[in-house]
Amino acid sequence: MDVATWYPGRKRVVPPPLWMISDGRRTLGPVTTTALVSRVKDGGVPDACGARPSPSAKWRPIDRIREVRAVKRSMMRGHRPLKHEIELDASRLLLRLSEGNDALQVGLRSAALELSAELGFVHVFESSHRAVTRYAFGPGADGRIGCPLLERDILSHVARSHSLAMGDVDTHHAFRVAASRLGGRAAEVRGVAMIPIVHQNAVVAMLELGRSERSFRTMDASTLRSVASRIAHRLDDQ
Repeated sequence: MDVATWYPGRKRVVPPPLWMISDGRRTLGPVTTTALVSRVKDGGVPDACGARPSPSAKWRPIDRIREVRAVKRSMMRGHRPLKHEIELDASRLLLRLSEGNDALQVGLRSAALELSAELGFVHVFESSHRAVTRYAFGPGADGRIGCPLLERDILSHVARSHSLAMGDVDTHHAFRVAASRLGGRAAEVRGVAMIPIVHQNAVVAMLELGRSERSFRTMDASTLRSVASRIAHRLDDQ
C-alpha cells in the first residue's frame, strides 16, 4: 500500500542526525539514531556515556536523547511488558484470523497495543463518502460509535489523499480536533496518528490513534503502515 505522509504547513527537510558516542576513553561513530537505540536495547551503551550529533556540537548525557529515553522507559516498566506482549501477540493472531470488516475492529486494537495508544477509532467512508465512526478502542470511546465526522474535517481529507498524518495538539488545528474527539471528557490526548485503510486502491476507512502522555515519533509511521497493510489484506477475505 503506497501511503504518503502529510505535513501541515511548510516543513524544512532536515537529515537525520549521526551520533558520536564516547565513554571518555573511546569514541564510537558516527551511528544513526536507530543503531544507537538498538545498542542501548542490547546493553552496549553504558549510562555514563555521552553523545553528540555532529563534530561541532556539544556532548550531552545519553539520556538526553529523546529516543534513548523512550526505549529506557519502555524497558523499565516493571511487569507490564509480559502482559502487554501476551495481549499484543493475541491481537496479532486474531487479526490474521479475521475476515472482512471484523479486521477493522481487531486491527484497531492491534494498532493501539503496538503503538501504546490509549484511545483509537476506525472511521469508515460510507456511500455518501462521509467518514462515520464504526469502531472504538479505549475508555469512554464507544460513545462516539455511529457519529459522522464533519465534511470539512481535515484528517478525513488527508486520508482520502492516501496520506498518513502524525502530530500533537500544538502542531496543527487538525490534530486538536482529532484529539478532542479521541479524548472527549475521558482523557486529555496529546499525540495523534492517522492512517488510511486502502483496499483495492480505494480508501475505505481511516484508523486514528491518540496518546495522552507523549507524541508519536517518525519511527512509528512504519508500524502504522504495517498494521494498515495487514488490515487491508484481511479485507480481501470479505
